[in-house]
Amino acid sequence: MIFCLKIFGDVCGLIGSLLIFFFGIPRKIDTEGKNNMVFLGEDQDEIKKIERYKILGNFGISLIALSFVCMLFLDFFGAK
Repeated sequence: MIFCLKIFGDVCGLIGSLLIFFFGIPRKIDTEGKNNMVFLGEDQDEIKKIERYKILGNFGISLIALSFVCMLFLDFFGAK
């Protein structure tokens, strides 16, 4: 049980780190997909891409937090 929880925490941390590496931490700027250089309005493909990056970035952060919680739990209750 303890070994499985440690492996689960490590895998969550690894996958979360990879998601953050590839998709980045979601920003609070330029999330509307407007193209300011051409003034053609909103690009729907860019909006979908930004939304996908936000979801995957937040999921990566959540996995890293879950990994931290698993390791913290193991530190307090795992070793006797």
